Amino acid sequence: MAIPREIQLLRRLAADIDAYFAMMEQETVVRSDDLYNFLKRRAEFREWCGSYKQFCRFLHLHHDSGLMRQIVKKYRADTDGYYYKYYFYPVARSVRSESGLVSAPESCGEPRPQSEAQAHTSANKSWRGRRVFETANGVMVRSGQERYIMNKLLTVSHLEVWYERRLTAGGEDRFPDFTVRNNNTDTVFFWEHFGLTRDDDYRDRMAERIAWYRRIGIDSIDSIDRGGRFIGTIFVSENHFIKLVDDVIAKLDTIIVPVGFLRKP
Repeated sequence: MAIPREIQLLRRLAADIDAYFAMMEQETVVRSDDLYNFLKRRAEFREWCGSYKQFCRFLHLHHDSGLMRQIVKKYRADTDGYYYKYYFYPVARSVRSESGLVSAPESCGEPRPQSEAQAHTSANKSWRGRRVFETANGVMVRSGQERYIMNKLLTVSHLEVWYERRLTAGGEDRFPDFTVRNNNTDTVFFWEHFGLTRDDDYRDRMAERIAWYRRIGIDSIDSIDRGGRFIGTIFVSENHFIKLVDDVIAKLDTIIVPVGFLRKP
């Protein structure tokens, strides 16, 4: 027997809420209007929900019937005013154990791409249990934002990507989030993504890491005249993040600084 359409849509909504919190890691609650703005980028969503008013009607109908509570587990409906207000909360994220796979939700609007680039898993053994997000080619990363970056890199066939590959310089071992080699230009980039900038200790570590790259002679890609190969991205908002990642990846083809390591034999 076919599953009723309203149940299919509610299941899709529950998965999309999970996807929202996978990408927006700093958020602990999302209102229905912000969730709608996140979802409306997807053509599939717009096919059945053409406006925020229609989205609210859908929520009201299935909240009042009790059906939404059975499928969308963590939300609150504020019914005190004339209009209902909905607040959605993250559920516990899935993790990957040493012995088995548990998938994390796909990011909304982020189709699982064909893996065209070459990618390599991390050799970094520290905090291994925190790598709980699976990318399109099976590499496990630490956050939904890192997964988004990796999946975008994987769509570019002439790139080779390492996640947390050891970089030894200045008498220290570091593990950049992404080491990216452009096989067309023989140029290697080091990409650090900073997603928790509301935390004071995290901001201090971020500043120290950026300073370390300067000390070892690797400037920002914004310093093209000095052969910049360091990429530092900071999460500000979802729309800013998506555009920033696209802009950075496009820039990887404009910088040509051949290096003597990570070259193919």
